[in-house]
Amino acid sequence: MDNDVFETLEFDKVIEHLSQLPISRLGQKLIQQLQSHTDASFIERRLSEVTELKAILDYDDPFPLAGLQDISTEISKVRIGGTFLSTEELIKVAQTLEVARKIKSYFRERMEKYPVLSNIIKRILTFQPIEAEIERCIDRSNYELFDHASPDLKRIRRSIQNNEEQIRRKLDAMLSTFSSKGYLQENLIAVRNNRLVLMVRDEHRRKVRGIIHDQSATGATLFIEPLDTLELNNKIRALNIEEQREIERILLLLSDRIRSQLSEIIETVDELAEIDFVYAKAQFSRQIMGEQPAINSDHRLEIIKGKHPLLALRYGASREVVPLDVTLGESFHTLVISGPNAGGKTVALKTIGLLSLMACCGMHIPADPSSSIAVFEKIFAAIGDRQSLENDLSTFSSHVAALKAITDSVNNRSLVLIDEIGSGTDPEEGAALAVAVLEKLTSIGCLTVVSTHQGAIKVFAHETSGIENGSMEFDRETLQPTYRFRIGIPGSSYAYEIASRLGISND
Repeated sequence: MDNDVFETLEFDKVIEHLSQLPISRLGQKLIQQLQSHTDASFIERRLSEVTELKAILDYDDPFPLAGLQDISTEISKVRIGGTFLSTEELIKVAQTLEVARKIKSYFRERMEKYPVLSNIIKRILTFQPIEAEIERCIDRSNYELFDHASPDLKRIRRSIQNNEEQIRRKLDAMLSTFSSKGYLQENLIAVRNNRLVLMVRDEHRRKVRGIIHDQSATGATLFIEPLDTLELNNKIRALNIEEQREIERILLLLSDRIRSQLSEIIETVDELAEIDFVYAKAQFSRQIMGEQPAINSDHRLEIIKGKHPLLALRYGASREVVPLDVTLGESFHTLVISGPNAGGKTVALKTIGLLSLMACCGMHIPADPSSSIAVFEKIFAAIGDRQSLENDLSTFSSHVAALKAITDSVNNRSLVLIDEIGSGTDPEEGAALAVAVLEKLTSIGCLTVVSTHQGAIKVFAHETSGIENGSMEFDRETLQPTYRFRIGIPGSSYAYEIASRLGISND
């Protein structure tokens, strides 16, 4: 589907909101790739996935998707033999594998209850040995390896601890001696270059024999490693290097465990992304009070109590959003909507287009579940001001260009939406153009909905087989639109009445 149609119908705004609902970037990536489909069975399956997950969210135990991570970067890194993941990266992988295990367990007793979702769940694998080994080795709270991650690591760290205790005992004794003589800036043991040092006043530097590792910004304090602790500090330094090598060896072993089942993990992560994607659509359906429409292959559109999704988001269950009932593709394929300005014609066009597009993308729509949406190969929308400064085109020239693009590309499996057809020029000539376009679109057999103020087009719709009039109702007493759609009745623009309400004299 053309990206311009997405923008014209405000599907981009739907996508923007939908993108906020997945648990992870995995679902967000699939949402950004969302496209309409032309396979009715595929669309029905997608819609049923949403229906089942929505039922889980509404009526079943909490769905265990929390903790899902996008580990595509970690997967790319571990593809290269000999590389190893950091502790943080390994925990991300473990958390995602944990989600896979929990979801698999969740569905163990629910496969028959949710048969469509179960087709995805069957392809999810579990990796409990890998998950358990990562959890055994790495502390989630600080991303540090546990001492028991390996016997060698435990031995090395114990040696480091013993040597540090010996140094501290020596330094504590020096602190007591040097402090009483006023040699120290502060009575503390500091660390510089991973070595334990004393904070010595500059004027007493020769009184404390050792190696200067650093000095303060003012130069008043020197950080000196006493010669009596040099050997122990060197031993600790060697042990630190040994510790780092052992850590890297453990991380490599853990990464190799992942690498050994990488293709299976990638397949499982892909299925988890699908679940996250469906989860976001189910959450969106709950927010707009969406339902699963029927999908038909006989090119019929029946929207019952349909609402514009963005208005449904804004107002929820409020009665402020007047639902739309419209049927196309049975006794007529072309609908001409007329009525006053600001009466809801454009919103009706966008609602028809957006609900059709959402359904073909496998999304629930804010309409009665008895609604039925055709499978559209293409949706065309010429709505709004089409003036093009970039191409030096007037509003009317852009309108004509849009009409030509539609008539050149349309087929009998298309939905066409045109706002104010034939407007922007001499009314008589504009009406003639509109009639010619409507004749062609009707003969092709696509479903077409247009709006107009022009009487000649309404008359043409009344007299032509396959075309029907419709209108947005207007309350002549209050001079306010009701936003209710009426089929078979052309509408007036009520220009004089509205002008009178605004204080303009009929004289």
